[in-house]
Amino acid sequence: MEEYQGLQNWEGLLDPLDENLRGEILRYGQFVESAYQSFDFDPSSPTYATCRFARNTLLDQSGLPNSGYKVTKNLRATSGINLPRWIEKAPSWMATQSSWIGYVAVCQDKEEISRLGRRDVVISFRGTATCLEWLENVRATLTHLPDGPSGPNLNGSNSGPMVESGFLSLYTSGAHSLRDMVREEISRLLQSYGDEPLSLTITGHSLGAAIATLA
Repeated sequence: MEEYQGLQNWEGLLDPLDENLRGEILRYGQFVESAYQSFDFDPSSPTYATCRFARNTLLDQSGLPNSGYKVTKNLRATSGINLPRWIEKAPSWMATQSSWIGYVAVCQDKEEISRLGRRDVVISFRGTATCLEWLENVRATLTHLPDGPSGPNLNGSNSGPMVESGFLSLYTSGAHSLRDMVREEISRLLQSYGDEPLSLTITGHSLGAAIATLA
């Protein structure tokens, strides 16, 4: 299965698309659909912008029963936009700065681990849902990654990897940012399972795909 995870850069598998690779892509897409199904989209709900399900039943209730995976961490994204004072008079859903955006799940099924040749960790992100997430999406100015290589070390020029400001804001804003959550959970899982073959599969759709790339 390792070639389907990119061991040889998917050589010979993309054109035409290999059926086994297609199956794996669709399988991971179901984890993203699960993130959508778990989110409370209803602005009138008292639990708006949170996860609708308990962590231990999330996958079963969101359309992935018998997946063989167990959710170990809920993830939240926080907008870094400074809200104007008039927003206090607007509906509360407009000012929702922090919202549930996905989860981390670890494969626990022995047969699936054997099929994959490793214990797989999935990090899944949904797409844009809240008002402030939409506003972050249109903050299209590019900015340098704070942890990326930049400055004169790259061919003597002040260049380096850049990302849309709004995407980076949702990934890094907050006292306990989404980036912090992801790093802490990966560190914990490496300590728990680091003595066995382990993979991280990071997936998402739309805004979630941008966050997945940053992660």
